[in-house]
Parts: sequence; structure tokens; C-alpha cells
Amino acid sequence: MAECCTPVRCGPGYASPAEAMKAPRELLLYTVALYIGTGIQKPDYLATIDADPNSPTYSQVISRLEMPGIGDELHHMGWNACSSCHGDATRERRYLIVPGVRSSNLHIVDCATDPKKPSLYRSSKAARSRRRPICRRRIRALPRLGHHHLDARRCEG
Repeated sequence: MAECCTPVRCGPGYASPAEAMKAPRELLLYTVALYIGTGIQKPDYLATIDADPNSPTYSQVISRLEMPGIGDELHHMGWNACSSCHGDATRERRYLIVPGVRSSNLHIVDCATDPKKPSLYRSSKAARSRRRPICRRRIRALPRLGHHHLDARRCEG
């Protein structure tokens, strides 16, 4: 255990799933809402849900953050600092990394400035090239690792 750590928490995340279960319940939840396959031509969005049982808006979507484009199919988002940074008190969970599996776009969402109403911090369109296309197989694996590896690798082809 690092010097900065209390028995329960030091840095973002938790040392183990058992430690996470001992923590106070989450008061806000973030999830993606998709329009893919619905025929509706609107951008996917990040929904913020009030999970505080003492709140008058408990279990309701309290904020919707639309992404800048249509057809992303948002998938496997993760924090900029995951539980592997647990022992590092200099790290914080400030940004959600939200990739689009169909578009290969990468959206960075600021959840710290106003946790109840996150904002788009930065959005990066996928690089497209006729000579060296992005390898779809690698990109489809990227969302699961997006908070660790923010740059997509290219493949020959």
C-alpha cells in the first residue's frame, strides 16, 4: 500500500472488486444511448442518470450530451484513469473516453467540471487514408482499451 493510501482508497478506482463493494454507492451513472438501427438520423449521446435515492430526480436521465456526428455507435467507454492507477494519488477520474465502434471517432467527455451535466472536452475524427486504411480489427479492440491506448495503430493494406 502506498504511503498516501487509506485502507479504503488512494487515487482513482479501487484495489479490488471487494474494496469497490465496500465503497459508498454511486450517485450518478453515465451510459450511452444509440440510434443505430432505429432509422433515426441523430447523434448518439451520453446519458447522465441520477442514482441518488434521496433525490427528486432519482432514476431519471438528468442530462444528455450529444456527440458531434451521426453513426458513431458509442461503445465500451472508460475513465482516463482506471483502477490500475489506484495507488497513485496524483491521478483522478476526470474524463470519460467514449469511442465510436463504427466511426472509430474518439470523444473525450469532461465529467469533473459539472458531473451532473458532462461536456464534450475534445473529439477526434478517425484518420482516413486510401493508401493505409485503419485496420478495422484493431480499432474494434481499441474501445476496450481506450483509456490505456488513445492512439489507434495503422495496418498495411
